Amino acid sequence: NEWGKNAYVDYSYDTPGNIIEEIRRFWDAEVNEWVYSRKSENFWSDLSDNITEDPGFMVAPNPFTDYTIVRFSEPVSSISIDLSDRNGRIVRTIDNVSGISVTIQRGNLPGGVYFIRVHTDEPGVQKVIIM
Repeated sequence: NEWGKNAYVDYSYDTPGNIIEEIRRFWDAEVNEWVYSRKSENFWSDLSDNITEDPGFMVAPNPFTDYTIVRFSEPVSSISIDLSDRNGRIVRTIDNVSGISVTIQRGNLPGGVYFIRVHTDEPGVQKVIIM
């Protein structure tokens, strides 16, 4: 649960601890109670077209609208991530990624199917994401 200025967010989590639902409420002084504002659902996916059994990272939420998070199974250091469209064109590159996760903002990318490729020592690690 998270409190903000006249707002309240209640989170639901799945077994691995990913946020799967957010219910937002705001304080209505006229009725003197919390009023439902909106509900967001997040879908976490392990979609992959790689041959490796353990790809070493997870992408969520997927599909997404504003951002998605790439979470690694172990901390990484100075790797790069490419985001490419269905035609194989690289539309975004994120260099010098370090740590356990990185957030990818949608920005001005149109909706559609994209591929995330994490450049590590293991070849062929790629996942499908949907915006």
